[in-house]
Amino acid sequence: MPLPTALHLRRAQARAELHAGRVDSARDLLQAVVDQAPDDLEARLWLGDAALAAGDLTSAEANYTAAQRLRQDDHDVAARLKLVQAERGRGQAAWRERSIERDLGGIRQDLGELDESLSFISEIDIRKAALLLDEIVTSREPATLISDRLNEVGRLLPALVELNIRVARRDGQDEVADALGQLLVSLRLQRAESTTPQAVRGGPLRALVVAPVAGSGFTRIPATALRAHGAEVDEHSGLAAERARDYDVIIAHEPHADVQVTQGLALAAAEGATIIVSLACDYARLPIEHPAFHRLGLGSAERVESFVTALGLADLIIAPAEAMAETLRAAGHRTRVLPMGWARTDGAWDLPREPRSALSIGWVAGPGTHLDLAQIRREVARVVRAHPEVRLTLAGDPLAYQHFAQLIPESQRQYLPPVSVHDRPYLLGQFDILLLPLRSGDYAESLGLQPFIEAGARGLPWIATPTLAARDWGSGGVLAEGPEAWVAQLTRLCEETQLRAELSTAGRRAAEAFETGALAEAWWRATTGALPLNRLARLNGPTPTREHDVNMAPIRAGALTWGADWS
Repeated sequence: MPLPTALHLRRAQARAELHAGRVDSARDLLQAVVDQAPDDLEARLWLGDAALAAGDLTSAEANYTAAQRLRQDDHDVAARLKLVQAERGRGQAAWRERSIERDLGGIRQDLGELDESLSFISEIDIRKAALLLDEIVTSREPATLISDRLNEVGRLLPALVELNIRVARRDGQDEVADALGQLLVSLRLQRAESTTPQAVRGGPLRALVVAPVAGSGFTRIPATALRAHGAEVDEHSGLAAERARDYDVIIAHEPHADVQVTQGLALAAAEGATIIVSLACDYARLPIEHPAFHRLGLGSAERVESFVTALGLADLIIAPAEAMAETLRAAGHRTRVLPMGWARTDGAWDLPREPRSALSIGWVAGPGTHLDLAQIRREVARVVRAHPEVRLTLAGDPLAYQHFAQLIPESQRQYLPPVSVHDRPYLLGQFDILLLPLRSGDYAESLGLQPFIEAGARGLPWIATPTLAARDWGSGGVLAEGPEAWVAQLTRLCEETQLRAELSTAGRRAAEAFETGALAEAWWRATTGALPLNRLARLNGPTPTREHDVNMAPIRAGALTWGADWS
């Protein structure tokens, strides 16, 4: 019989209370539901869950037993009942019985390990993982929720994997379940204290650099850096499962963009490969209007799960900014700050600018969005209108161009389509001044130095919001805090040719420290520092020790120092 509308709403409210951690309130609401609708299976189960969360095992068992009477062959009900019975202290022997072991997802049976090898996962944690995952999926802001609860996600990672094994088995996806099972065994081995020596292959380091987002341009710089030290390096946009065991280390840039890459990383981790995950920004805070949100934003349950899994697998995370690195370290992730940099071998970075009659003020969608630009549109329009020889060039987002449709004459504005990372130096070459406005917040602070490095490499003066990265970089441009500052500073850049020349030279000088050749040593030390010591000792040629790596001399670019901090 369907629930009356009032009870249906009360049940929904109870679920929200349970997800928010307000267990007592949830229990009161659910009890009212089952009092009026005793045959409501879901309400019974949730009431049992709430009682279990509150430590009331007697009430939890009573509600699970009532639910079992309503649906005797329901696997979830049986699993909950066995859980609470085990938690009531019916002996360690009962907890290890074969029937209960089989109920832990089937993975022990498939691997022939009906012992304690996976006993580091409790059913309590599995229930907590289920509630957490449900909370993430139903949250209005799942990305923010993950970011705020990274510690809990990390602690429950084995339980989350076990939960997905069960789902895969239920849906008949045995290959996925087997792969996740290998990951689960790997996680157990990583968390256990083991002194058993393992066979480790010697010879050159075998590495894969993978970037699933087309046109990211990431693979070239770390691959070049590792090859300079004699490593054997493959570059790909994907990671095939059958190749997962071929590498000592896998460096994956934005792996959550492709679920298959994350699954490949799980297989590789199970085989003992070192996993390094590179991130370009704080994807949990990526604005929904950002042009890359549909590829990289945490806007779906699948993307959220892929992101959480990738972080959990990583032996080392490469972050673009210290502010983001601190957040990751606080969540227990070993993290290093390394910008992407730029490659002189591209050639385009050194091309001279073509002479043109109009001075070009440029903006590119990428680090910021059209809404970041919108907050200074009147100030920019005011400067452009006051200088007939100036043209505003907007690239990558038609909405940004529309912001100026009524503010600037058509003859003084221009739109350019999006370009790949490979063509970015050509695009920047169309500008004489680069606008870098950002709304304040965690996303802006997570971007790091890359926009300033690229501007410097192209010798392009910039004007920017005073983020921590902009202040730290401090070379090749000026800061603008507040509307009038944007007008004053932009006017100076338009009118003072000598100032633009000086900033161009200073920016280029600072960017030299982040060219591929200069970054090679930093990437090599980051990679070898993440390797197990037994594999590190078997590399051909001189290799930095772990102690040397931690205390490596930082790279300096003008007043900026970076690259020395580890978790």
